Amino acid sequence: MNITRLIEAYLDGSLEKEEAEELKALAEKDFEFAELIRLHKEINESIRDDELYNLRQLLQKIASDKEAIKTGVVFPLRRMMRIAAVFLFILIAGTVVIKWFFPGYSRSIIFEKYYVKYEPDVITRSGNMLISGLENAQYLYQTGNYRECAGILDYMVRKDNQNYLAWFYLGLTRIELQEPNEAISDFLKIPPNWESPYSIHRNWYLALCLIKTGQEKRARPLLKRLYTSEPFYSQDASKILDKIRF
Repeated sequence: MNITRLIEAYLDGSLEKEEAEELKALAEKDFEFAELIRLHKEINESIRDDELYNLRQLLQKIASDKEAIKTGVVFPLRRMMRIAAVFLFILIAGTVVIKWFFPGYSRSIIFEKYYVKYEPDVITRSGNMLISGLENAQYLYQTGNYRECAGILDYMVRKDNQNYLAWFYLGLTRIELQEPNEAISDFLKIPPNWESPYSIHRNWYLALCLIKTGQEKRARPLLKRLYTSEPFYSQDASKILDKIRF
């Protein structure tokens, strides 16, 4: 059974229980496959739209109307069904074209709506009390001195390219400097399996930067992970996934 027939059988409930459960499990693991199922369902719902239902009912009524047949008003049923099919195709094609060219979201709007400056987990202190380069950078980030902050962090990661917390703050600073591509590069210096409480924040800000720069496909796995396993960002990640689904 090809994938289209398999999905249709799943949606209409004609699959065996074991096959249906396997398909459901696959959809839960594979976001792209889940999207394909959702699109099939949406098209099917479009086909069952009330207006189309009424058109079909009208055609059937005309076809069965003996008086209309006697007077020669009605076309053969086959021809009428072809006309209905053409209308249906135009409707579905029009819907797809509209969603393709007008996806209902703006990358910049999504970024501006969901971006909130990260709040460092440090107490604001006077400069002469800071004891490390990273603390100094955090203080400068917190107080809005982004250029100076970026300079310190850039120096730190050049000395130690495995200072992932410095890379994280450098990425945050690049965002404030309106440099999303540079921020992406900085965040990607951090390995995906970074065992740190900051890792979820890294994934969130990386996803936002990817969306801002038109890389929604790369952002989806990050958002899906945040949606399924990180309650802190789960709700917002779900909303963004819904907006960038096409």
